[in-house]
Amino acid sequence: MGVMVAHIPTDQIAAYWGDFSKYVEKAAARYEKDYDFADVARALGDGRSALFGVWVDDRPQAALVVSEVVYPKRKKMLIELVGGDDADKWYKEAIEKLSDVAQSAGYAALVSNARLGWTKMAKSVNFKQAHVAYEREF
Repeated sequence: MGVMVAHIPTDQIAAYWGDFSKYVEKAAARYEKDYDFADVARALGDGRSALFGVWVDDRPQAALVVSEVVYPKRKKMLIELVGGDDADKWYKEAIEKLSDVAQSAGYAALVSNARLGWTKMAKSVNFKQAHVAYEREF
């Protein structure tokens, strides 16, 4: 089984959108109170977010959307969305690719605000829980 993970440059997203948009749409639906699929597509189109595609045996299998968070003392690459099929086949390679890209670009960390279901996978690729988030809606 061959896994390939690649950054899709902003000016090439349209060529790959047919393969990966369904994964982005599915992942974005989980966060509909904060943003929707159209918001994510705009962020990818104007370069505020970046798209990574995952192929397993030369077939599109997943998409990851990342952005950056800049603090006064350091910047981090944020995994905003992960959508795909059969994550156990590709998630380790995807995290390694994102880690390599983040380090090369000078980021201090790779972070994710994931659902609890990702805890076991996150630990298996050396993520540690950094904080707990709370929200009080109005």
